[in-house]
Amino acid sequence: DLFTHVISTRIDEEDGGGEGVLTSNDLQQPIRSGSLVPSVIQCSSPDAVGNLGNDEMQSRQIISDLHNPRDAAPTAQGFRATEEQTESQPMPIPPIEAPVEGGTRFESTLRVGDIVRPEHQSHIHYSQLPPHFQEQQMHLASWDSKFEAYACRVDQSQEDSSVEIPLFSMARPHMRAFHFAWLTFFFAFLAWFSITPLLSEVQNSLNLTKEQIWTSSIFGVAGAVISRCLSGVFCDMYGARLISAAALFICGIPTMCTGLVNTSIGLSILRLMIGIAGSTFVTCQYWTSTMFTREVAGTANALAAGWGNLGGGIAQVLVGSMLFPFFKWIYISAGTTMDPAELSWRTCC
Repeated sequence: DLFTHVISTRIDEEDGGGEGVLTSNDLQQPIRSGSLVPSVIQCSSPDAVGNLGNDEMQSRQIISDLHNPRDAAPTAQGFRATEEQTESQPMPIPPIEAPVEGGTRFESTLRVGDIVRPEHQSHIHYSQLPPHFQEQQMHLASWDSKFEAYACRVDQSQEDSSVEIPLFSMARPHMRAFHFAWLTFFFAFLAWFSITPLLSEVQNSLNLTKEQIWTSSIFGVAGAVISRCLSGVFCDMYGARLISAAALFICGIPTMCTGLVNTSIGLSILRLMIGIAGSTFVTCQYWTSTMFTREVAGTANALAAGWGNLGGGIAQVLVGSMLFPFFKWIYISAGTTMDPAELSWRTCC
């Protein structure tokens, strides 16, 4: 009887190198010590791997068996699905990408048709495949993914997480999620810190004491503390994308109302609501952590967090050093009878 032979090549945990180590072209990091990088292939004997040759037709037949969820039948040319199985459960073979200058270009493609669970799932290390198919196999999605292939190279044993970080790519889902994660973080912090460089002008305009200004700052941080605790739970329930969008929407409304503040209580409540923007730090880190393997997740998180935090610094320069003086000059030139400084900070925020 036919049976599925499970082949697993594990990486030496001591040296983390040697044959079978998968590395990223950009980061040159091994996927992980002792990892099993799965790629499904149906074999009818333990010696099937020995039949992997350099012959192009035989290699294509092996890849055909790899994508067929049913048992494969032995033939003189290798192993392939029977005609009856092929007709009842056709499985398309991803096309071989044509070589382009500078290497092969891969694109993310959505799966056509329903997701079908294979009856048998075995594993074979990429190093067991012919060399010209190894790169292509690293872009294939798991059987239960809505994608058929990815633009980034992925590790199926880590839920199709990317093993590389091509910064200049916007390919979905990995790099699109990466860039939207840090951009959300950036604009949220831009809104959160927009009023900070103008607090001295706000104090003078509203005749507030230093203690009242400090109290409003405490409320601004408290909003971030509370929302961060809640956003982690909501990310587990609904995902980082929806929570990031909700945080931007919620903090955006009070940010637009900053110019309407007239009392210290109103300022504190306003900054409490704007402090929700601080929760985007959690959503950003959660989002990037789910998109990349553990070998590169630290780098991805550092880049996203660093670029996102830059929004706080940009707010100091943009609002305090550019917009406020610009609007103040406009109001002075217009000859307004009201305080130009007060009109400027209300307009900036």
